[in-house]
Amino acid sequence: MKQSLLIRRTEIKIAMRISDLTCDDNHIKVKFDDPLITVMSALARGANALLVTDNDDKLRGVITISRVLNLLSAFGLGSRFIDSSISLFIDDRPLFMHYGYPIEAALQLMIEEGKSYLVAVDGLKAMSMLTHKCILKRLLKAELNINLDKLSLKNVITLLAHNSLAEAYKAMLEMGYYEVPIVEDEIIGILKANDIISEVINRGFRELRTMKAYDKCEIIERPAENFNEALELALKENLNLIPILKSNGEQGFVRLEDLFFQAIRELGAFKVAEMIKTIPGDILVESKG
Repeated sequence: MKQSLLIRRTEIKIAMRISDLTCDDNHIKVKFDDPLITVMSALARGANALLVTDNDDKLRGVITISRVLNLLSAFGLGSRFIDSSISLFIDDRPLFMHYGYPIEAALQLMIEEGKSYLVAVDGLKAMSMLTHKCILKRLLKAELNINLDKLSLKNVITLLAHNSLAEAYKAMLEMGYYEVPIVEDEIIGILKANDIISEVINRGFRELRTMKAYDKCEIIERPAENFNEALELALKENLNLIPILKSNGEQGFVRLEDLFFQAIRELGAFKVAEMIKTIPGDILVESKG
């Protein structure tokens, strides 16, 4: 007599790995012996941090837009400087983790270390970069119920519409931020360092004194009044410094990193990893100079 065999199917949940969610977010991979002008060109196109590797793709570090702003202020735009190897100016070694680790482990490490990005590696080889913006893009549709009132406002220098790009550059150096708000009673725009570097490449430092900051800024219609508005504004305009209006009428600015850290603190790394699991990632791209 034949017996039928009952097979019970069991659903197995597989943890999402770092390699399943990598993104460029304007983070470009450059070689450590490339000239600094290669970095400047990438920053002028919208990058804020660049992953630096050797010729075997081994991780050497990162170089950020804040670092380049300070270097340009110190050394100017001489050919000897901008033709120098990137390896002379690399920032501190970045946070990194094996690409096979689960996303929640990466998120937990990022919040513990206060870092907005993490490099996925295989041994010493740089595989990709995981960023706070990559995560937040995938949380945007979730319409998170996070109270902006919990975030501390940043003490930032603001400029008027008639102030020059040179004055904006000085303000960025003083604040340590790579964006500066433009105001006329209310916020009217955000000027990004990417645009200043673009003008430095194309016209030189002297022209910054004759150009108005308002002419190069991203126009802001009004401050964000909730978490999702702040996130949408930042991602749409590629901003890190975000104008917000709290429920008590207090206005000010927070950083995109602040939104990221607050989301992880309130939801937890496991919950965030679960929420973004079904969204495909992007790719890491090479700089073409």
